[in-house]
Amino acid sequence: RELLDIANNSSQEMVGMINTLLDISKLEAGQLVLNRAPCSVYDIAERATERLITSARSANIDLRTELPLNLPIIDVDQDKLVRVLQNLLDNAIKFTPLNGAVVLKAAVNEDDLTGPEIAWSVIDTGPGIPEEYRSRIFDKFVQVGQRKGTGLGLAFAKLATEAHGGRIWVESVEGEGSTFTFTT
Repeated sequence: RELLDIANNSSQEMVGMINTLLDISKLEAGQLVLNRAPCSVYDIAERATERLITSARSANIDLRTELPLNLPIIDVDQDKLVRVLQNLLDNAIKFTPLNGAVVLKAAVNEDDLTGPEIAWSVIDTGPGIPEEYRSRIFDKFVQVGQRKGTGLGLAFAKLATEAHGGRIWVESVEGEGSTFTFTT
């Protein structure tokens, strides 16, 4: 069962990488059409975490969600939003040491300019991001450290968030962890 889970996760990662490359190109060209529909924040969070539970457990990382009751239905492209969250969660798991924690949160954020929106946060207990990378972390092919990856996940997250009319940012303290937050 465990080997099948690993094989399934690997094949999903490969398909995700190909889709990310294609979608980044379409987003940059302004040609990606979002399939917006009313969605539950709770369903999105569950879909985003279900694929990563095995990798978190194998690294002895506590992966959890902390969502308040009564979050509103949101009008988003659910598949794109799930991929944004999976990219952020996957990075958090990769950079969090054994026995660490990764938390997915969502809350209503009252923005004076745009009205109420959902603020999503992925919080980790990893090493943090050095200051010199923070301004470039959402650029294509930028990687921090010697971790495996393509350097495309955060670029996709930024472009997909902006396509939804939101914004994304990172707050990090070296030696304490990072928090990636975006709005929809």
